[in-house]
Amino acid sequence: MKILVADDENIQRLLIVKFLKELGYEVVECADGIEAREIMQSEDSPKLIVLDWLMPGISGVELCRNARKTIKDRYMYIILLTSKDNPEDLIEGMESGADDYIRKPFNKQELGVRLRAGKRIVELNEELLHTQNTLRENNTSLSNKNEELAKLNNDLQNAMNEIKELKGLLPICANCKKIRTDNEHPKDQKSWTNIESYIRERSDADFTHTMCPECQKELYPAFFEKNK
Repeated sequence: MKILVADDENIQRLLIVKFLKELGYEVVECADGIEAREIMQSEDSPKLIVLDWLMPGISGVELCRNARKTIKDRYMYIILLTSKDNPEDLIEGMESGADDYIRKPFNKQELGVRLRAGKRIVELNEELLHTQNTLRENNTSLSNKNEELAKLNNDLQNAMNEIKELKGLLPICANCKKIRTDNEHPKDQKSWTNIESYIRERSDADFTHTMCPECQKELYPAFFEKNK
């Protein structure tokens, strides 16, 4: 895991960096608060941070406050490195947003244990974010499926309504065989349509035209006798 070490005391920073590399960490280092802030705000910033309390440019406490206010898309586990031992100072450091602190001069075993705890918290937080993103994606997919089902249900309802229209009692003219489609205006000729148009508009049926034997015999007797 990548870790940032920001400390303006060169010898101490080099000792920390050497120790962390021995533990297998990928270390990014800097010597002032301004550079540390730039690294922390970058997209691929380390998620484990060791900050010296007092540094040129921006102090470690101010960096903690800035990170908690501005960096919302990922969690950083921040350890303050300090020679301060006044309880009020330590409370101030923790309230600024630090997760832990270590007194100078640092103890290797203590630093290693605290970083292992921080690494575990970062990993658990990443697992939580991954789970949340998966749930969000699943919810979006479920919402899309619900919309598809609603559309299919609506199409089915429309089809059922069309079937009901075709099955119901239809007012039909005894002479011309047109069907009345508007029962509120039965005397309006626009309320009447021929049976072919009525069925074609309400189903997938289409028509071809021919002539039944009775009509052939009545209208075209010679043709009927020839082809019967």
